[in-house]
Parts: sequence; structure tokens; C-alpha cells
Amino acid sequence: MYTFVFLWTPALSPKDEEIPHGFIFATFMLSSMLGSSIASRLLARKLKVEGYMQIVFSVSAFTLFLPVVTNVSLLITSCSLSLSLSLPL
Repeated sequence: MYTFVFLWTPALSPKDEEIPHGFIFATFMLSSMLGSSIASRLLARKLKVEGYMQIVFSVSAFTLFLPVVTNVSLLITSCSLSLSLSLPL
């Protein structure tokens, strides 16, 4: 997590172009909050751990496969991955 905090800015602007850092960080935090909220609702349904983790892995796999088959932006892909990775919390 701490590596992400220090390296997310250079990863999004490799050519030193100006990007809206505040908007991107807020979107990452929103994605993380949504993932935690979804996780608490899924866990309230008394799912088995195996079923719950199948959902988490499916969402993560779809998120990582999304830029391969479509032309989505890096921000959307990163936020989707952030949402899916915050599900297990």
C-alpha cells in the first residue's frame, strides 16, 4: 500500500504532463470506500468464504481483463481494480 502511495503519480504521468492529482486521488478513495461497502453487504448475507472469494477473484479478473478487450482509460481501470481489491477488507 505504501509503495502505491509514492508511485501512483509517476505511473499516471510518464511524460510529465499535467494531471488532476486531487481528482484522481479522490476517485481512488471513493472506489476503495465503495468496495468496502459492498464487502460488508456481501458478508452480511452469511456467504461462505469460498463463495465470497470467488466473487472477489471474478471481479478482479474482469477488471484486469477490461483494458485488453476495450479501449478504456487508465483511470477507470485503476479505480475498478481499487474497488475489487478493497472487497476482501
